[in-house]
Amino acid sequence: MEKHHESTKSDGTVSGKHPHESSKPKKHESGKDISKGTKGTDKVADAFRKNPADPLKEIFGAGRQSHPEKWNSIINDMKSQGVEVVYKDGVMAYSPSSGKPGQLVIDENSSIGALIHEYTHYLDDRNQGFPGMSYHFQTKNRVKMELNAYMREVEFAESIGRRDIANMLFENYIEERNLLSSHLK
Repeated sequence: MEKHHESTKSDGTVSGKHPHESSKPKKHESGKDISKGTKGTDKVADAFRKNPADPLKEIFGAGRQSHPEKWNSIINDMKSQGVEVVYKDGVMAYSPSSGKPGQLVIDENSSIGALIHEYTHYLDDRNQGFPGMSYHFQTKNRVKMELNAYMREVEFAESIGRRDIANMLFENYIEERNLLSSHLK
């Protein structure tokens, strides 16, 4: 079992460091400091509460700006495979169709994590042969697809050293699983 070193700051937040983590700030390819507690993310928990569905957005902003190559690669891949891409403020969703690729409806200002999440739904839909809504609204199938999509986001957050965001994303999955389990029978 690995140990984490935590301490409580004067503002009541908990700071923790995994023994294998570097004390040097992590940098994004743009040169922006993305380590926990950096300027612009002083109250990480508050930032997550502002946008709990897309916590990576509070750190990086719009994915098309923070990760333009990855964003464009995913969008172009989906379009080339017949997915209709629609941009709409405040929305992050992949809507399946029966027998063919569905529709991605996404806010242009969503984070790269949100796009990865919805792209994963598309990939799962494709791997099932585009079975349509009836398949996706079966609780077992939907819960598995949400787990897969959230885990892709969690992996991304961990890859950039943001366990705090990874934990928030996993909590989002648990909440969504509970909602799905109680509403889809």
